Amino acid sequence: MTQVAVVLFLLVAGLEVDLSRIKRQGRMATVVSAAGMVFPFALGFAVVYAAPDLLGKPPESGTFLYALFLATALSISALPVIAKILMDLHLFRTDLGMIILAAAIVNDFIGWLLFALVLGLIPGRHLEEGSFDIRTTVMATLAFAAGMLTVGRVALNQIIVRVQAHTAWPAGVLALCVSLALLCGAFAEWIGVHAIFGAFLVGVALGDSAHITERTRLILHHFVAALLAPLFFASIGLRVNFVESFDPTLCLVVLAIACVGKILGCGGGAILAGMPGPWASG
Repeated sequence: MTQVAVVLFLLVAGLEVDLSRIKRQGRMATVVSAAGMVFPFALGFAVVYAAPDLLGKPPESGTFLYALFLATALSISALPVIAKILMDLHLFRTDLGMIILAAAIVNDFIGWLLFALVLGLIPGRHLEEGSFDIRTTVMATLAFAAGMLTVGRVALNQIIVRVQAHTAWPAGVLALCVSLALLCGAFAEWIGVHAIFGAFLVGVALGDSAHITERTRLILHHFVAALLAPLFFASIGLRVNFVESFDPTLCLVVLAIACVGKILGCGGGAILAGMPGPWASG
């Protein structure tokens, strides 16, 4: 249920994406994404490699692989959480919101690929039957994204017209959106990335259609936000045991590294790309 919840939540987030704004802010989003990943990764790797015991390295793990793993985790941006924050602050459809979202998408995509690479470096671990190597995963993901945002957008626009003509509103369109999100989420998992990428791309392709009305978006948004999104965030809390496995020193160090790395990385990248700094007036 939590997997379905986050998939449908990213479908809703995709429906709100304005592709024209992302195209305008593409350069800035690319620079922010790169800086927001490279700086936290380098900082995290250096700290963990220098003081592995302070960062909770298990005795059986190698220092290099553990530093690589934790650095990857620190460099990723949680796409569902970012989308929810932007929605709650009413910043999702702004230029700033599109820059943040685009940067987070790239971060998440590269992060999952890095995780696949790290897992492949673990001694004695082999690919599961039916899974792809990292090169195939990258190529398949890029082809899927390109196809969905080009030919897929045109095809879905035509399909929506037919669905609306032969089904009752809004049930037909909502069933189409949800079914496509689950199908493309499953496809994304099959090629080796997280299901949220498939659902998000479907949302972007559907949201670009003029036949998806604002009322349809609101119905789907209210259903997911009121019922499914809280389920996903509650599941995160249920996985944390502050009684048996809480290390305040470890938590504070990781939190400090994560905040410093992301703020300096993303902030510095934005300034380099031409965004006014915090000292700018107005």
